[in-house]
Amino acid sequence: MPLALYIRKHNIFLIALLFFLANFILKILFVSGNEIAMDEPFSIYYAQMDLPSVFRMLKTENNPALHFILLHFWIKLFGIGPFSVRFLSVVFSSLTASVIFLTGKKFFSTGTAIAGALIFTFSLFHVSFSHEARVYSLFVLLTALSLYYFLSLVNRPGSWKPCVALFLVNLLLIYSHYFGFFVVAAELASLFVSGNIKKIWKKLLLVSLLLALAYIPNILVFVHRFSFTVKHGTWVRRPEVTELYGNLNRFLNSRTVMAVLLLIILVYMVLLLRKRLLFTKIRDFFRSPSSRVLLVWFVFPYLAMFFLSLRIPMFLDRYIIYTSVSFYLLIALFISTFSINAKTGIAASALLLGMMIFNFSLAPGNNRRVNRVVQVVRDLKARDPGSIVIISPDYSCLEFTYTYNNSCFRDYNHTISLLHHENIYPLNDFSSFDKTILVDKKVIFVDCDTYFAFGKNPIPAGLTPTHFLVQSFPVAGIYTIRWYKPR
Repeated sequence: MPLALYIRKHNIFLIALLFFLANFILKILFVSGNEIAMDEPFSIYYAQMDLPSVFRMLKTENNPALHFILLHFWIKLFGIGPFSVRFLSVVFSSLTASVIFLTGKKFFSTGTAIAGALIFTFSLFHVSFSHEARVYSLFVLLTALSLYYFLSLVNRPGSWKPCVALFLVNLLLIYSHYFGFFVVAAELASLFVSGNIKKIWKKLLLVSLLLALAYIPNILVFVHRFSFTVKHGTWVRRPEVTELYGNLNRFLNSRTVMAVLLLIILVYMVLLLRKRLLFTKIRDFFRSPSSRVLLVWFVFPYLAMFFLSLRIPMFLDRYIIYTSVSFYLLIALFISTFSINAKTGIAASALLLGMMIFNFSLAPGNNRRVNRVVQVVRDLKARDPGSIVIISPDYSCLEFTYTYNNSCFRDYNHTISLLHHENIYPLNDFSSFDKTILVDKKVIFVDCDTYFAFGKNPIPAGLTPTHFLVQSFPVAGIYTIRWYKPR
């Protein structure tokens, strides 16, 4: 087959491939730029364990198994270096751009497909999460695939292929993140605006029943974690009303870009009112079942999570990241549908994308300076090797240990005992700590924003009777290091 004919025949998939390659190149360039920090060390630490240990840990973890299992086998092959553990997230995020393009092209228009994929490509928010060895890029990819196959079911109600694919994708989705159930709920809500409820409700019901059966192995863990969260709460704060708007700013890189989008909407409304086309455009938008479904896919889970967060806080940018897929496609679809002509559509898209690119970075920072923390601790211990290091909150020891002593981090069966051997103690308080260890010893207290974790930290007050503060070392980001000497 001649090359030109092959390209014409397969141009859609070639463009999808180009979006994947562009995203991959943009996101892989500085994937190791940030230090391993925040929740990444937790994922890496437990994913490197043997599988029985992983599953035991998941009984008390707020994420299901899929990403831990994938990362487990990846680590077995390629190790726990920053480039290695983040590589999967880059691939998942890059594939999402292709899925967004294919969804826009198949169910809306070429303009919607290209604009939606470009908005995703230049989203600083998604570049940041593609640089994290966490589940979120996988979560977004599976959400995009779920939307694709759900729209396929809506538009091809007589075919069983999208039904089977939807079941498989949704199964992976709910085993990747508990909030995947919001995607399933959005599908059920979309059923009532699909326009062919009589043709697809039985298939969607079957998918839901099969999902319920397939989730039985994890149902007890899910119920336990849900009950625990309701009773004890989480570190997530109750959202303010401004977060409804604030998270959209993050989706679009900045409040300036969001303001430009609102300006575009306003200008469109004014122009269409002057030409008496506004209600015609609105009717055209809602006439399409795919458009109605897309609107529900964004509005329903976004608002549902916000209002539920007034009781059980969960409305956090990383937890609602999956709603950005439908949000980006909605923006692209709005510009395409409500444009008076092709030129205004191209101009609006170019303006919005131009502003996003202006506020874009290939190397977004994570505001963590673990290397600096480790260096300060090493310098202080060099002055007095017998110094005691206290790290608080206790879970912060993983990010510290990853950089301070990587072999200790990898020896997960003995990590804590090895830290103790080096006089390093992860603590939240002194309630179960033998304070005689501190007698006549200098203390290096590494405070990793304990106030955010559980309020006022009792460690300094516990040290005051026996030690006095010599020097404090603020470190960019969340860290403060305090150096104490015995009285």
